[in-house]
Amino acid sequence: MAKNATLQVQVDKSQPIRVNSPNIILVIRNNSSDIYSNVNIELEHRHDIQLYPLKIHLDQLAPGYPGIKKIRSFRAHAAGSYIIRGRANYFVESRDRRAEAMEVELHIRVAPAITPEQKRTETGLPSLVRVPDLEGQTNEVTLPGEASVPNSIAQELRQQLKRGDLILFLGAGLSIGAGLPGWGRLIRPLARAVGYRLPTEDELVTADHLLIAAQHYENQRSRYALITYLQEKLDTTGVQPTTNHHLLAKLPVKVIFTTNYDDLIERTLQAGGKRHNVIVEETEIPFWREDRVQLVKLNGDLKRPDTIVITKSDYNTYFAAHPRLAERLRGVLETKTALFLGYSLNDPFFNQIWDNIGLDFGRHRRLAYAVLFDVPGLEADDLEKRGIKVVNLQSKRRNKSALLEGWLRGIA
Repeated sequence: MAKNATLQVQVDKSQPIRVNSPNIILVIRNNSSDIYSNVNIELEHRHDIQLYPLKIHLDQLAPGYPGIKKIRSFRAHAAGSYIIRGRANYFVESRDRRAEAMEVELHIRVAPAITPEQKRTETGLPSLVRVPDLEGQTNEVTLPGEASVPNSIAQELRQQLKRGDLILFLGAGLSIGAGLPGWGRLIRPLARAVGYRLPTEDELVTADHLLIAAQHYENQRSRYALITYLQEKLDTTGVQPTTNHHLLAKLPVKVIFTTNYDDLIERTLQAGGKRHNVIVEETEIPFWREDRVQLVKLNGDLKRPDTIVITKSDYNTYFAAHPRLAERLRGVLETKTALFLGYSLNDPFFNQIWDNIGLDFGRHRRLAYAVLFDVPGLEADDLEKRGIKVVNLQSKRRNKSALLEGWLRGIA
């Protein structure tokens, strides 16, 4: 594919692609300054490769941000280099939905099938000892029952905590461990109720999919029905905060931002004897106090129905409706180091704030850290270039809450 192509389709090469690989991950990037919609990519059929599906669809592709799609079935007959050609069709939103098309090529290098000995090595128990390598760098630290924490990142975070420069940014993934539904499980029933089709695999569902589904539900059933549904599904009666909630509450941080609607974070702070302010509306900003933990609920609180932010329209009008709250968030991120946990970095709200800070400060922007699970290599590279250091925890079907707990104990 030409280097100046406005639509780039690549195979994620962070993991070896082998003859017996079950699937491959495609990364689709929009290299223009326009928004593309209704992106359809159709790949050719080859007799020497099994590839399914051959048709790939993305509702929308913003400039610079990757769309991630999984080829669920991939088999190569033999090791070697392959080129799979195809064609992409899409609409350019900023040019009156002008239709465009281009040829695409996938370059895939397939390694031989893994041997039994290699499989034992790749899936064996991690080392329990931290040793310096030949160049004097420190390998990752793995403690029994805990997740791996790169030593340099752990040191950096401890220093930020000691200086009082770390803030937390907590998302829905934190509450999943307590039994509450994540975004996918929360929104899928709404989409089904109004006939809006979401991708069947959760990893293919984007934030835009979820916001549009909530918007359709509100349009058809009413705002009251949408909020009532949220209050029922996210009710925390009888739900206890997790060990991870308690570990986070013990950290010496003064500011916590969250996009969660539930009350588990404030209940944990209360149980730990930490005095705090809960800020949901702009009228509460004057009560910001440096001698207390500030818990800012950016997406609203279920106990205050008028504050909920969940639909496409809510997000599109957020900055106009909450200019002072958005500016406070932006100001804190400019001077403090953020640690993102249980949060989707593809969320449109986060991207707007973070990228605006990048434009203002360029390479002098404060770094952020994000703890994510099973992030493809190309997506991790993209985040690193945007000033976000990724802690990439490999779940391998293990309990993610337990992995996060081990990681948190590693920096405490």
